[in-house]
Amino acid sequence: MCLRGWSRTRQAFAERDLPLRANVPKRSNRSCFPKQDFEIDLETFSCTCSAGHVTTDLHTQGHGPRGDLRQSFRFAAAVCDLCPLRSQCVSASRGRGRMVTLHPQAGLLQAARAFQSSEAAVPCRQLRQTAEHRIARLVQLGLRQARCVGRQKTALQLHMTATVANFPRILAARPDPTISGWL
Repeated sequence: MCLRGWSRTRQAFAERDLPLRANVPKRSNRSCFPKQDFEIDLETFSCTCSAGHVTTDLHTQGHGPRGDLRQSFRFAAAVCDLCPLRSQCVSASRGRGRMVTLHPQAGLLQAARAFQSSEAAVPCRQLRQTAEHRIARLVQLGLRQARCVGRQKTALQLHMTATVANFPRILAARPDPTISGWL
């Protein structure tokens, strides 16, 4: 089962009190500071930029396609126009301030990013890397597409491919001189 760290998946896991250790997708804002460079405090509903300016101006813009409330923090144009980091932060013309959109599951994503950068995430990262390398090997051996029609034949292809992928590891674990002559 492929799990990504998207917000809907995180929300579904949180509702069932299950831990999700998938990475949070990285977002970029082209040449401007990304949203991750802003400190968003969900308890006081404030947002602090890289230059240290704080705003509590939270605007609601209706609902998104999934019914989620769309909100964003807005920095005053007068503050952004005088900021020395403006060219790195705002792509809009002068007279418009920076806007930082608040994700509907911002709390879950902040907690996941905090876990992702902690020492507790190291074993999870190593386990994930091992699993992804094994899956990549199966894809190299042709498992991306089923060669036959039907669940049983597809399952047989999976088992055969897994056997071929694990055969070198099996030989390395049990060196038997009678089998090594076959290769």
